[in-house]
Amino acid sequence: MNYSQKDDWNQHWQDFGHATAFNPAHHYRTSLIINALQKIYKPSIKILDLGSGQGDLVMELESLFPQAILYGVELSHEGIKKASEKALFSQFFQMDLLDIHIPDTLKTGVDAAICSEVLEHLDDPVLFLKNTGKLLKKNASLIITVPSGPRSAYDKYLGHRKHFNAAEMRALLESAGFEVDSIFRAGFPFFNLYKLLIILRGKRLVKDINQSDLSWLAKFIMYSFSILFKINLKNTSWGWQLFVIARVK
Repeated sequence: MNYSQKDDWNQHWQDFGHATAFNPAHHYRTSLIINALQKIYKPSIKILDLGSGQGDLVMELESLFPQAILYGVELSHEGIKKASEKALFSQFFQMDLLDIHIPDTLKTGVDAAICSEVLEHLDDPVLFLKNTGKLLKKNASLIITVPSGPRSAYDKYLGHRKHFNAAEMRALLESAGFEVDSIFRAGFPFFNLYKLLIILRGKRLVKDINQSDLSWLAKFIMYSFSILFKINLKNTSWGWQLFVIARVK
């Protein structure tokens, strides 16, 4: 993928959307996000998923928090289409947060926003975060996940500009006007091991996942890791999944 070209998220969801259901890393991140939301949940809480993709996270939140008011923001019309078919009780907006136009529905702000595996794709994450702040109520929580550790060939193919360490994430958020409540380096040891296998697979992984039906071996490996991820450590010096909770200053 040439970084000078605009990322084609419509094509991405057409090619790789089917693999999300089997991806243990996606489910692991979802569990971290849900745990954080449970601590701040209240009836009629307004939650916004930034970069909502094909709506998998919002769909799960609908079932867990039926009294919540859920929104999703997504750049691609393919993602919006898939999300609207999955999460029937939520509202999705096709918009670019690097060139923001706030829909009337979101002008009063939300109580919590989720930004999961988005910032690593951006050329200007500070601008994205500053615009995100315009969508949040005062003291609203911003829950972020970003990859840490080395980038694989697959990560680069997907358009990962960089991976972050904890100090970089703190500096990024503070420069965008946020106060960091907590940063966790989650995922050691099995998330790291899973990522190492992805690194070793190299460019061949793109072909593997681009198949319309994953092989039984790939599904078995992913299922095995989904079990092992249950005993990952939440916060160590070595975890390759950064999990951040911040709020507007």
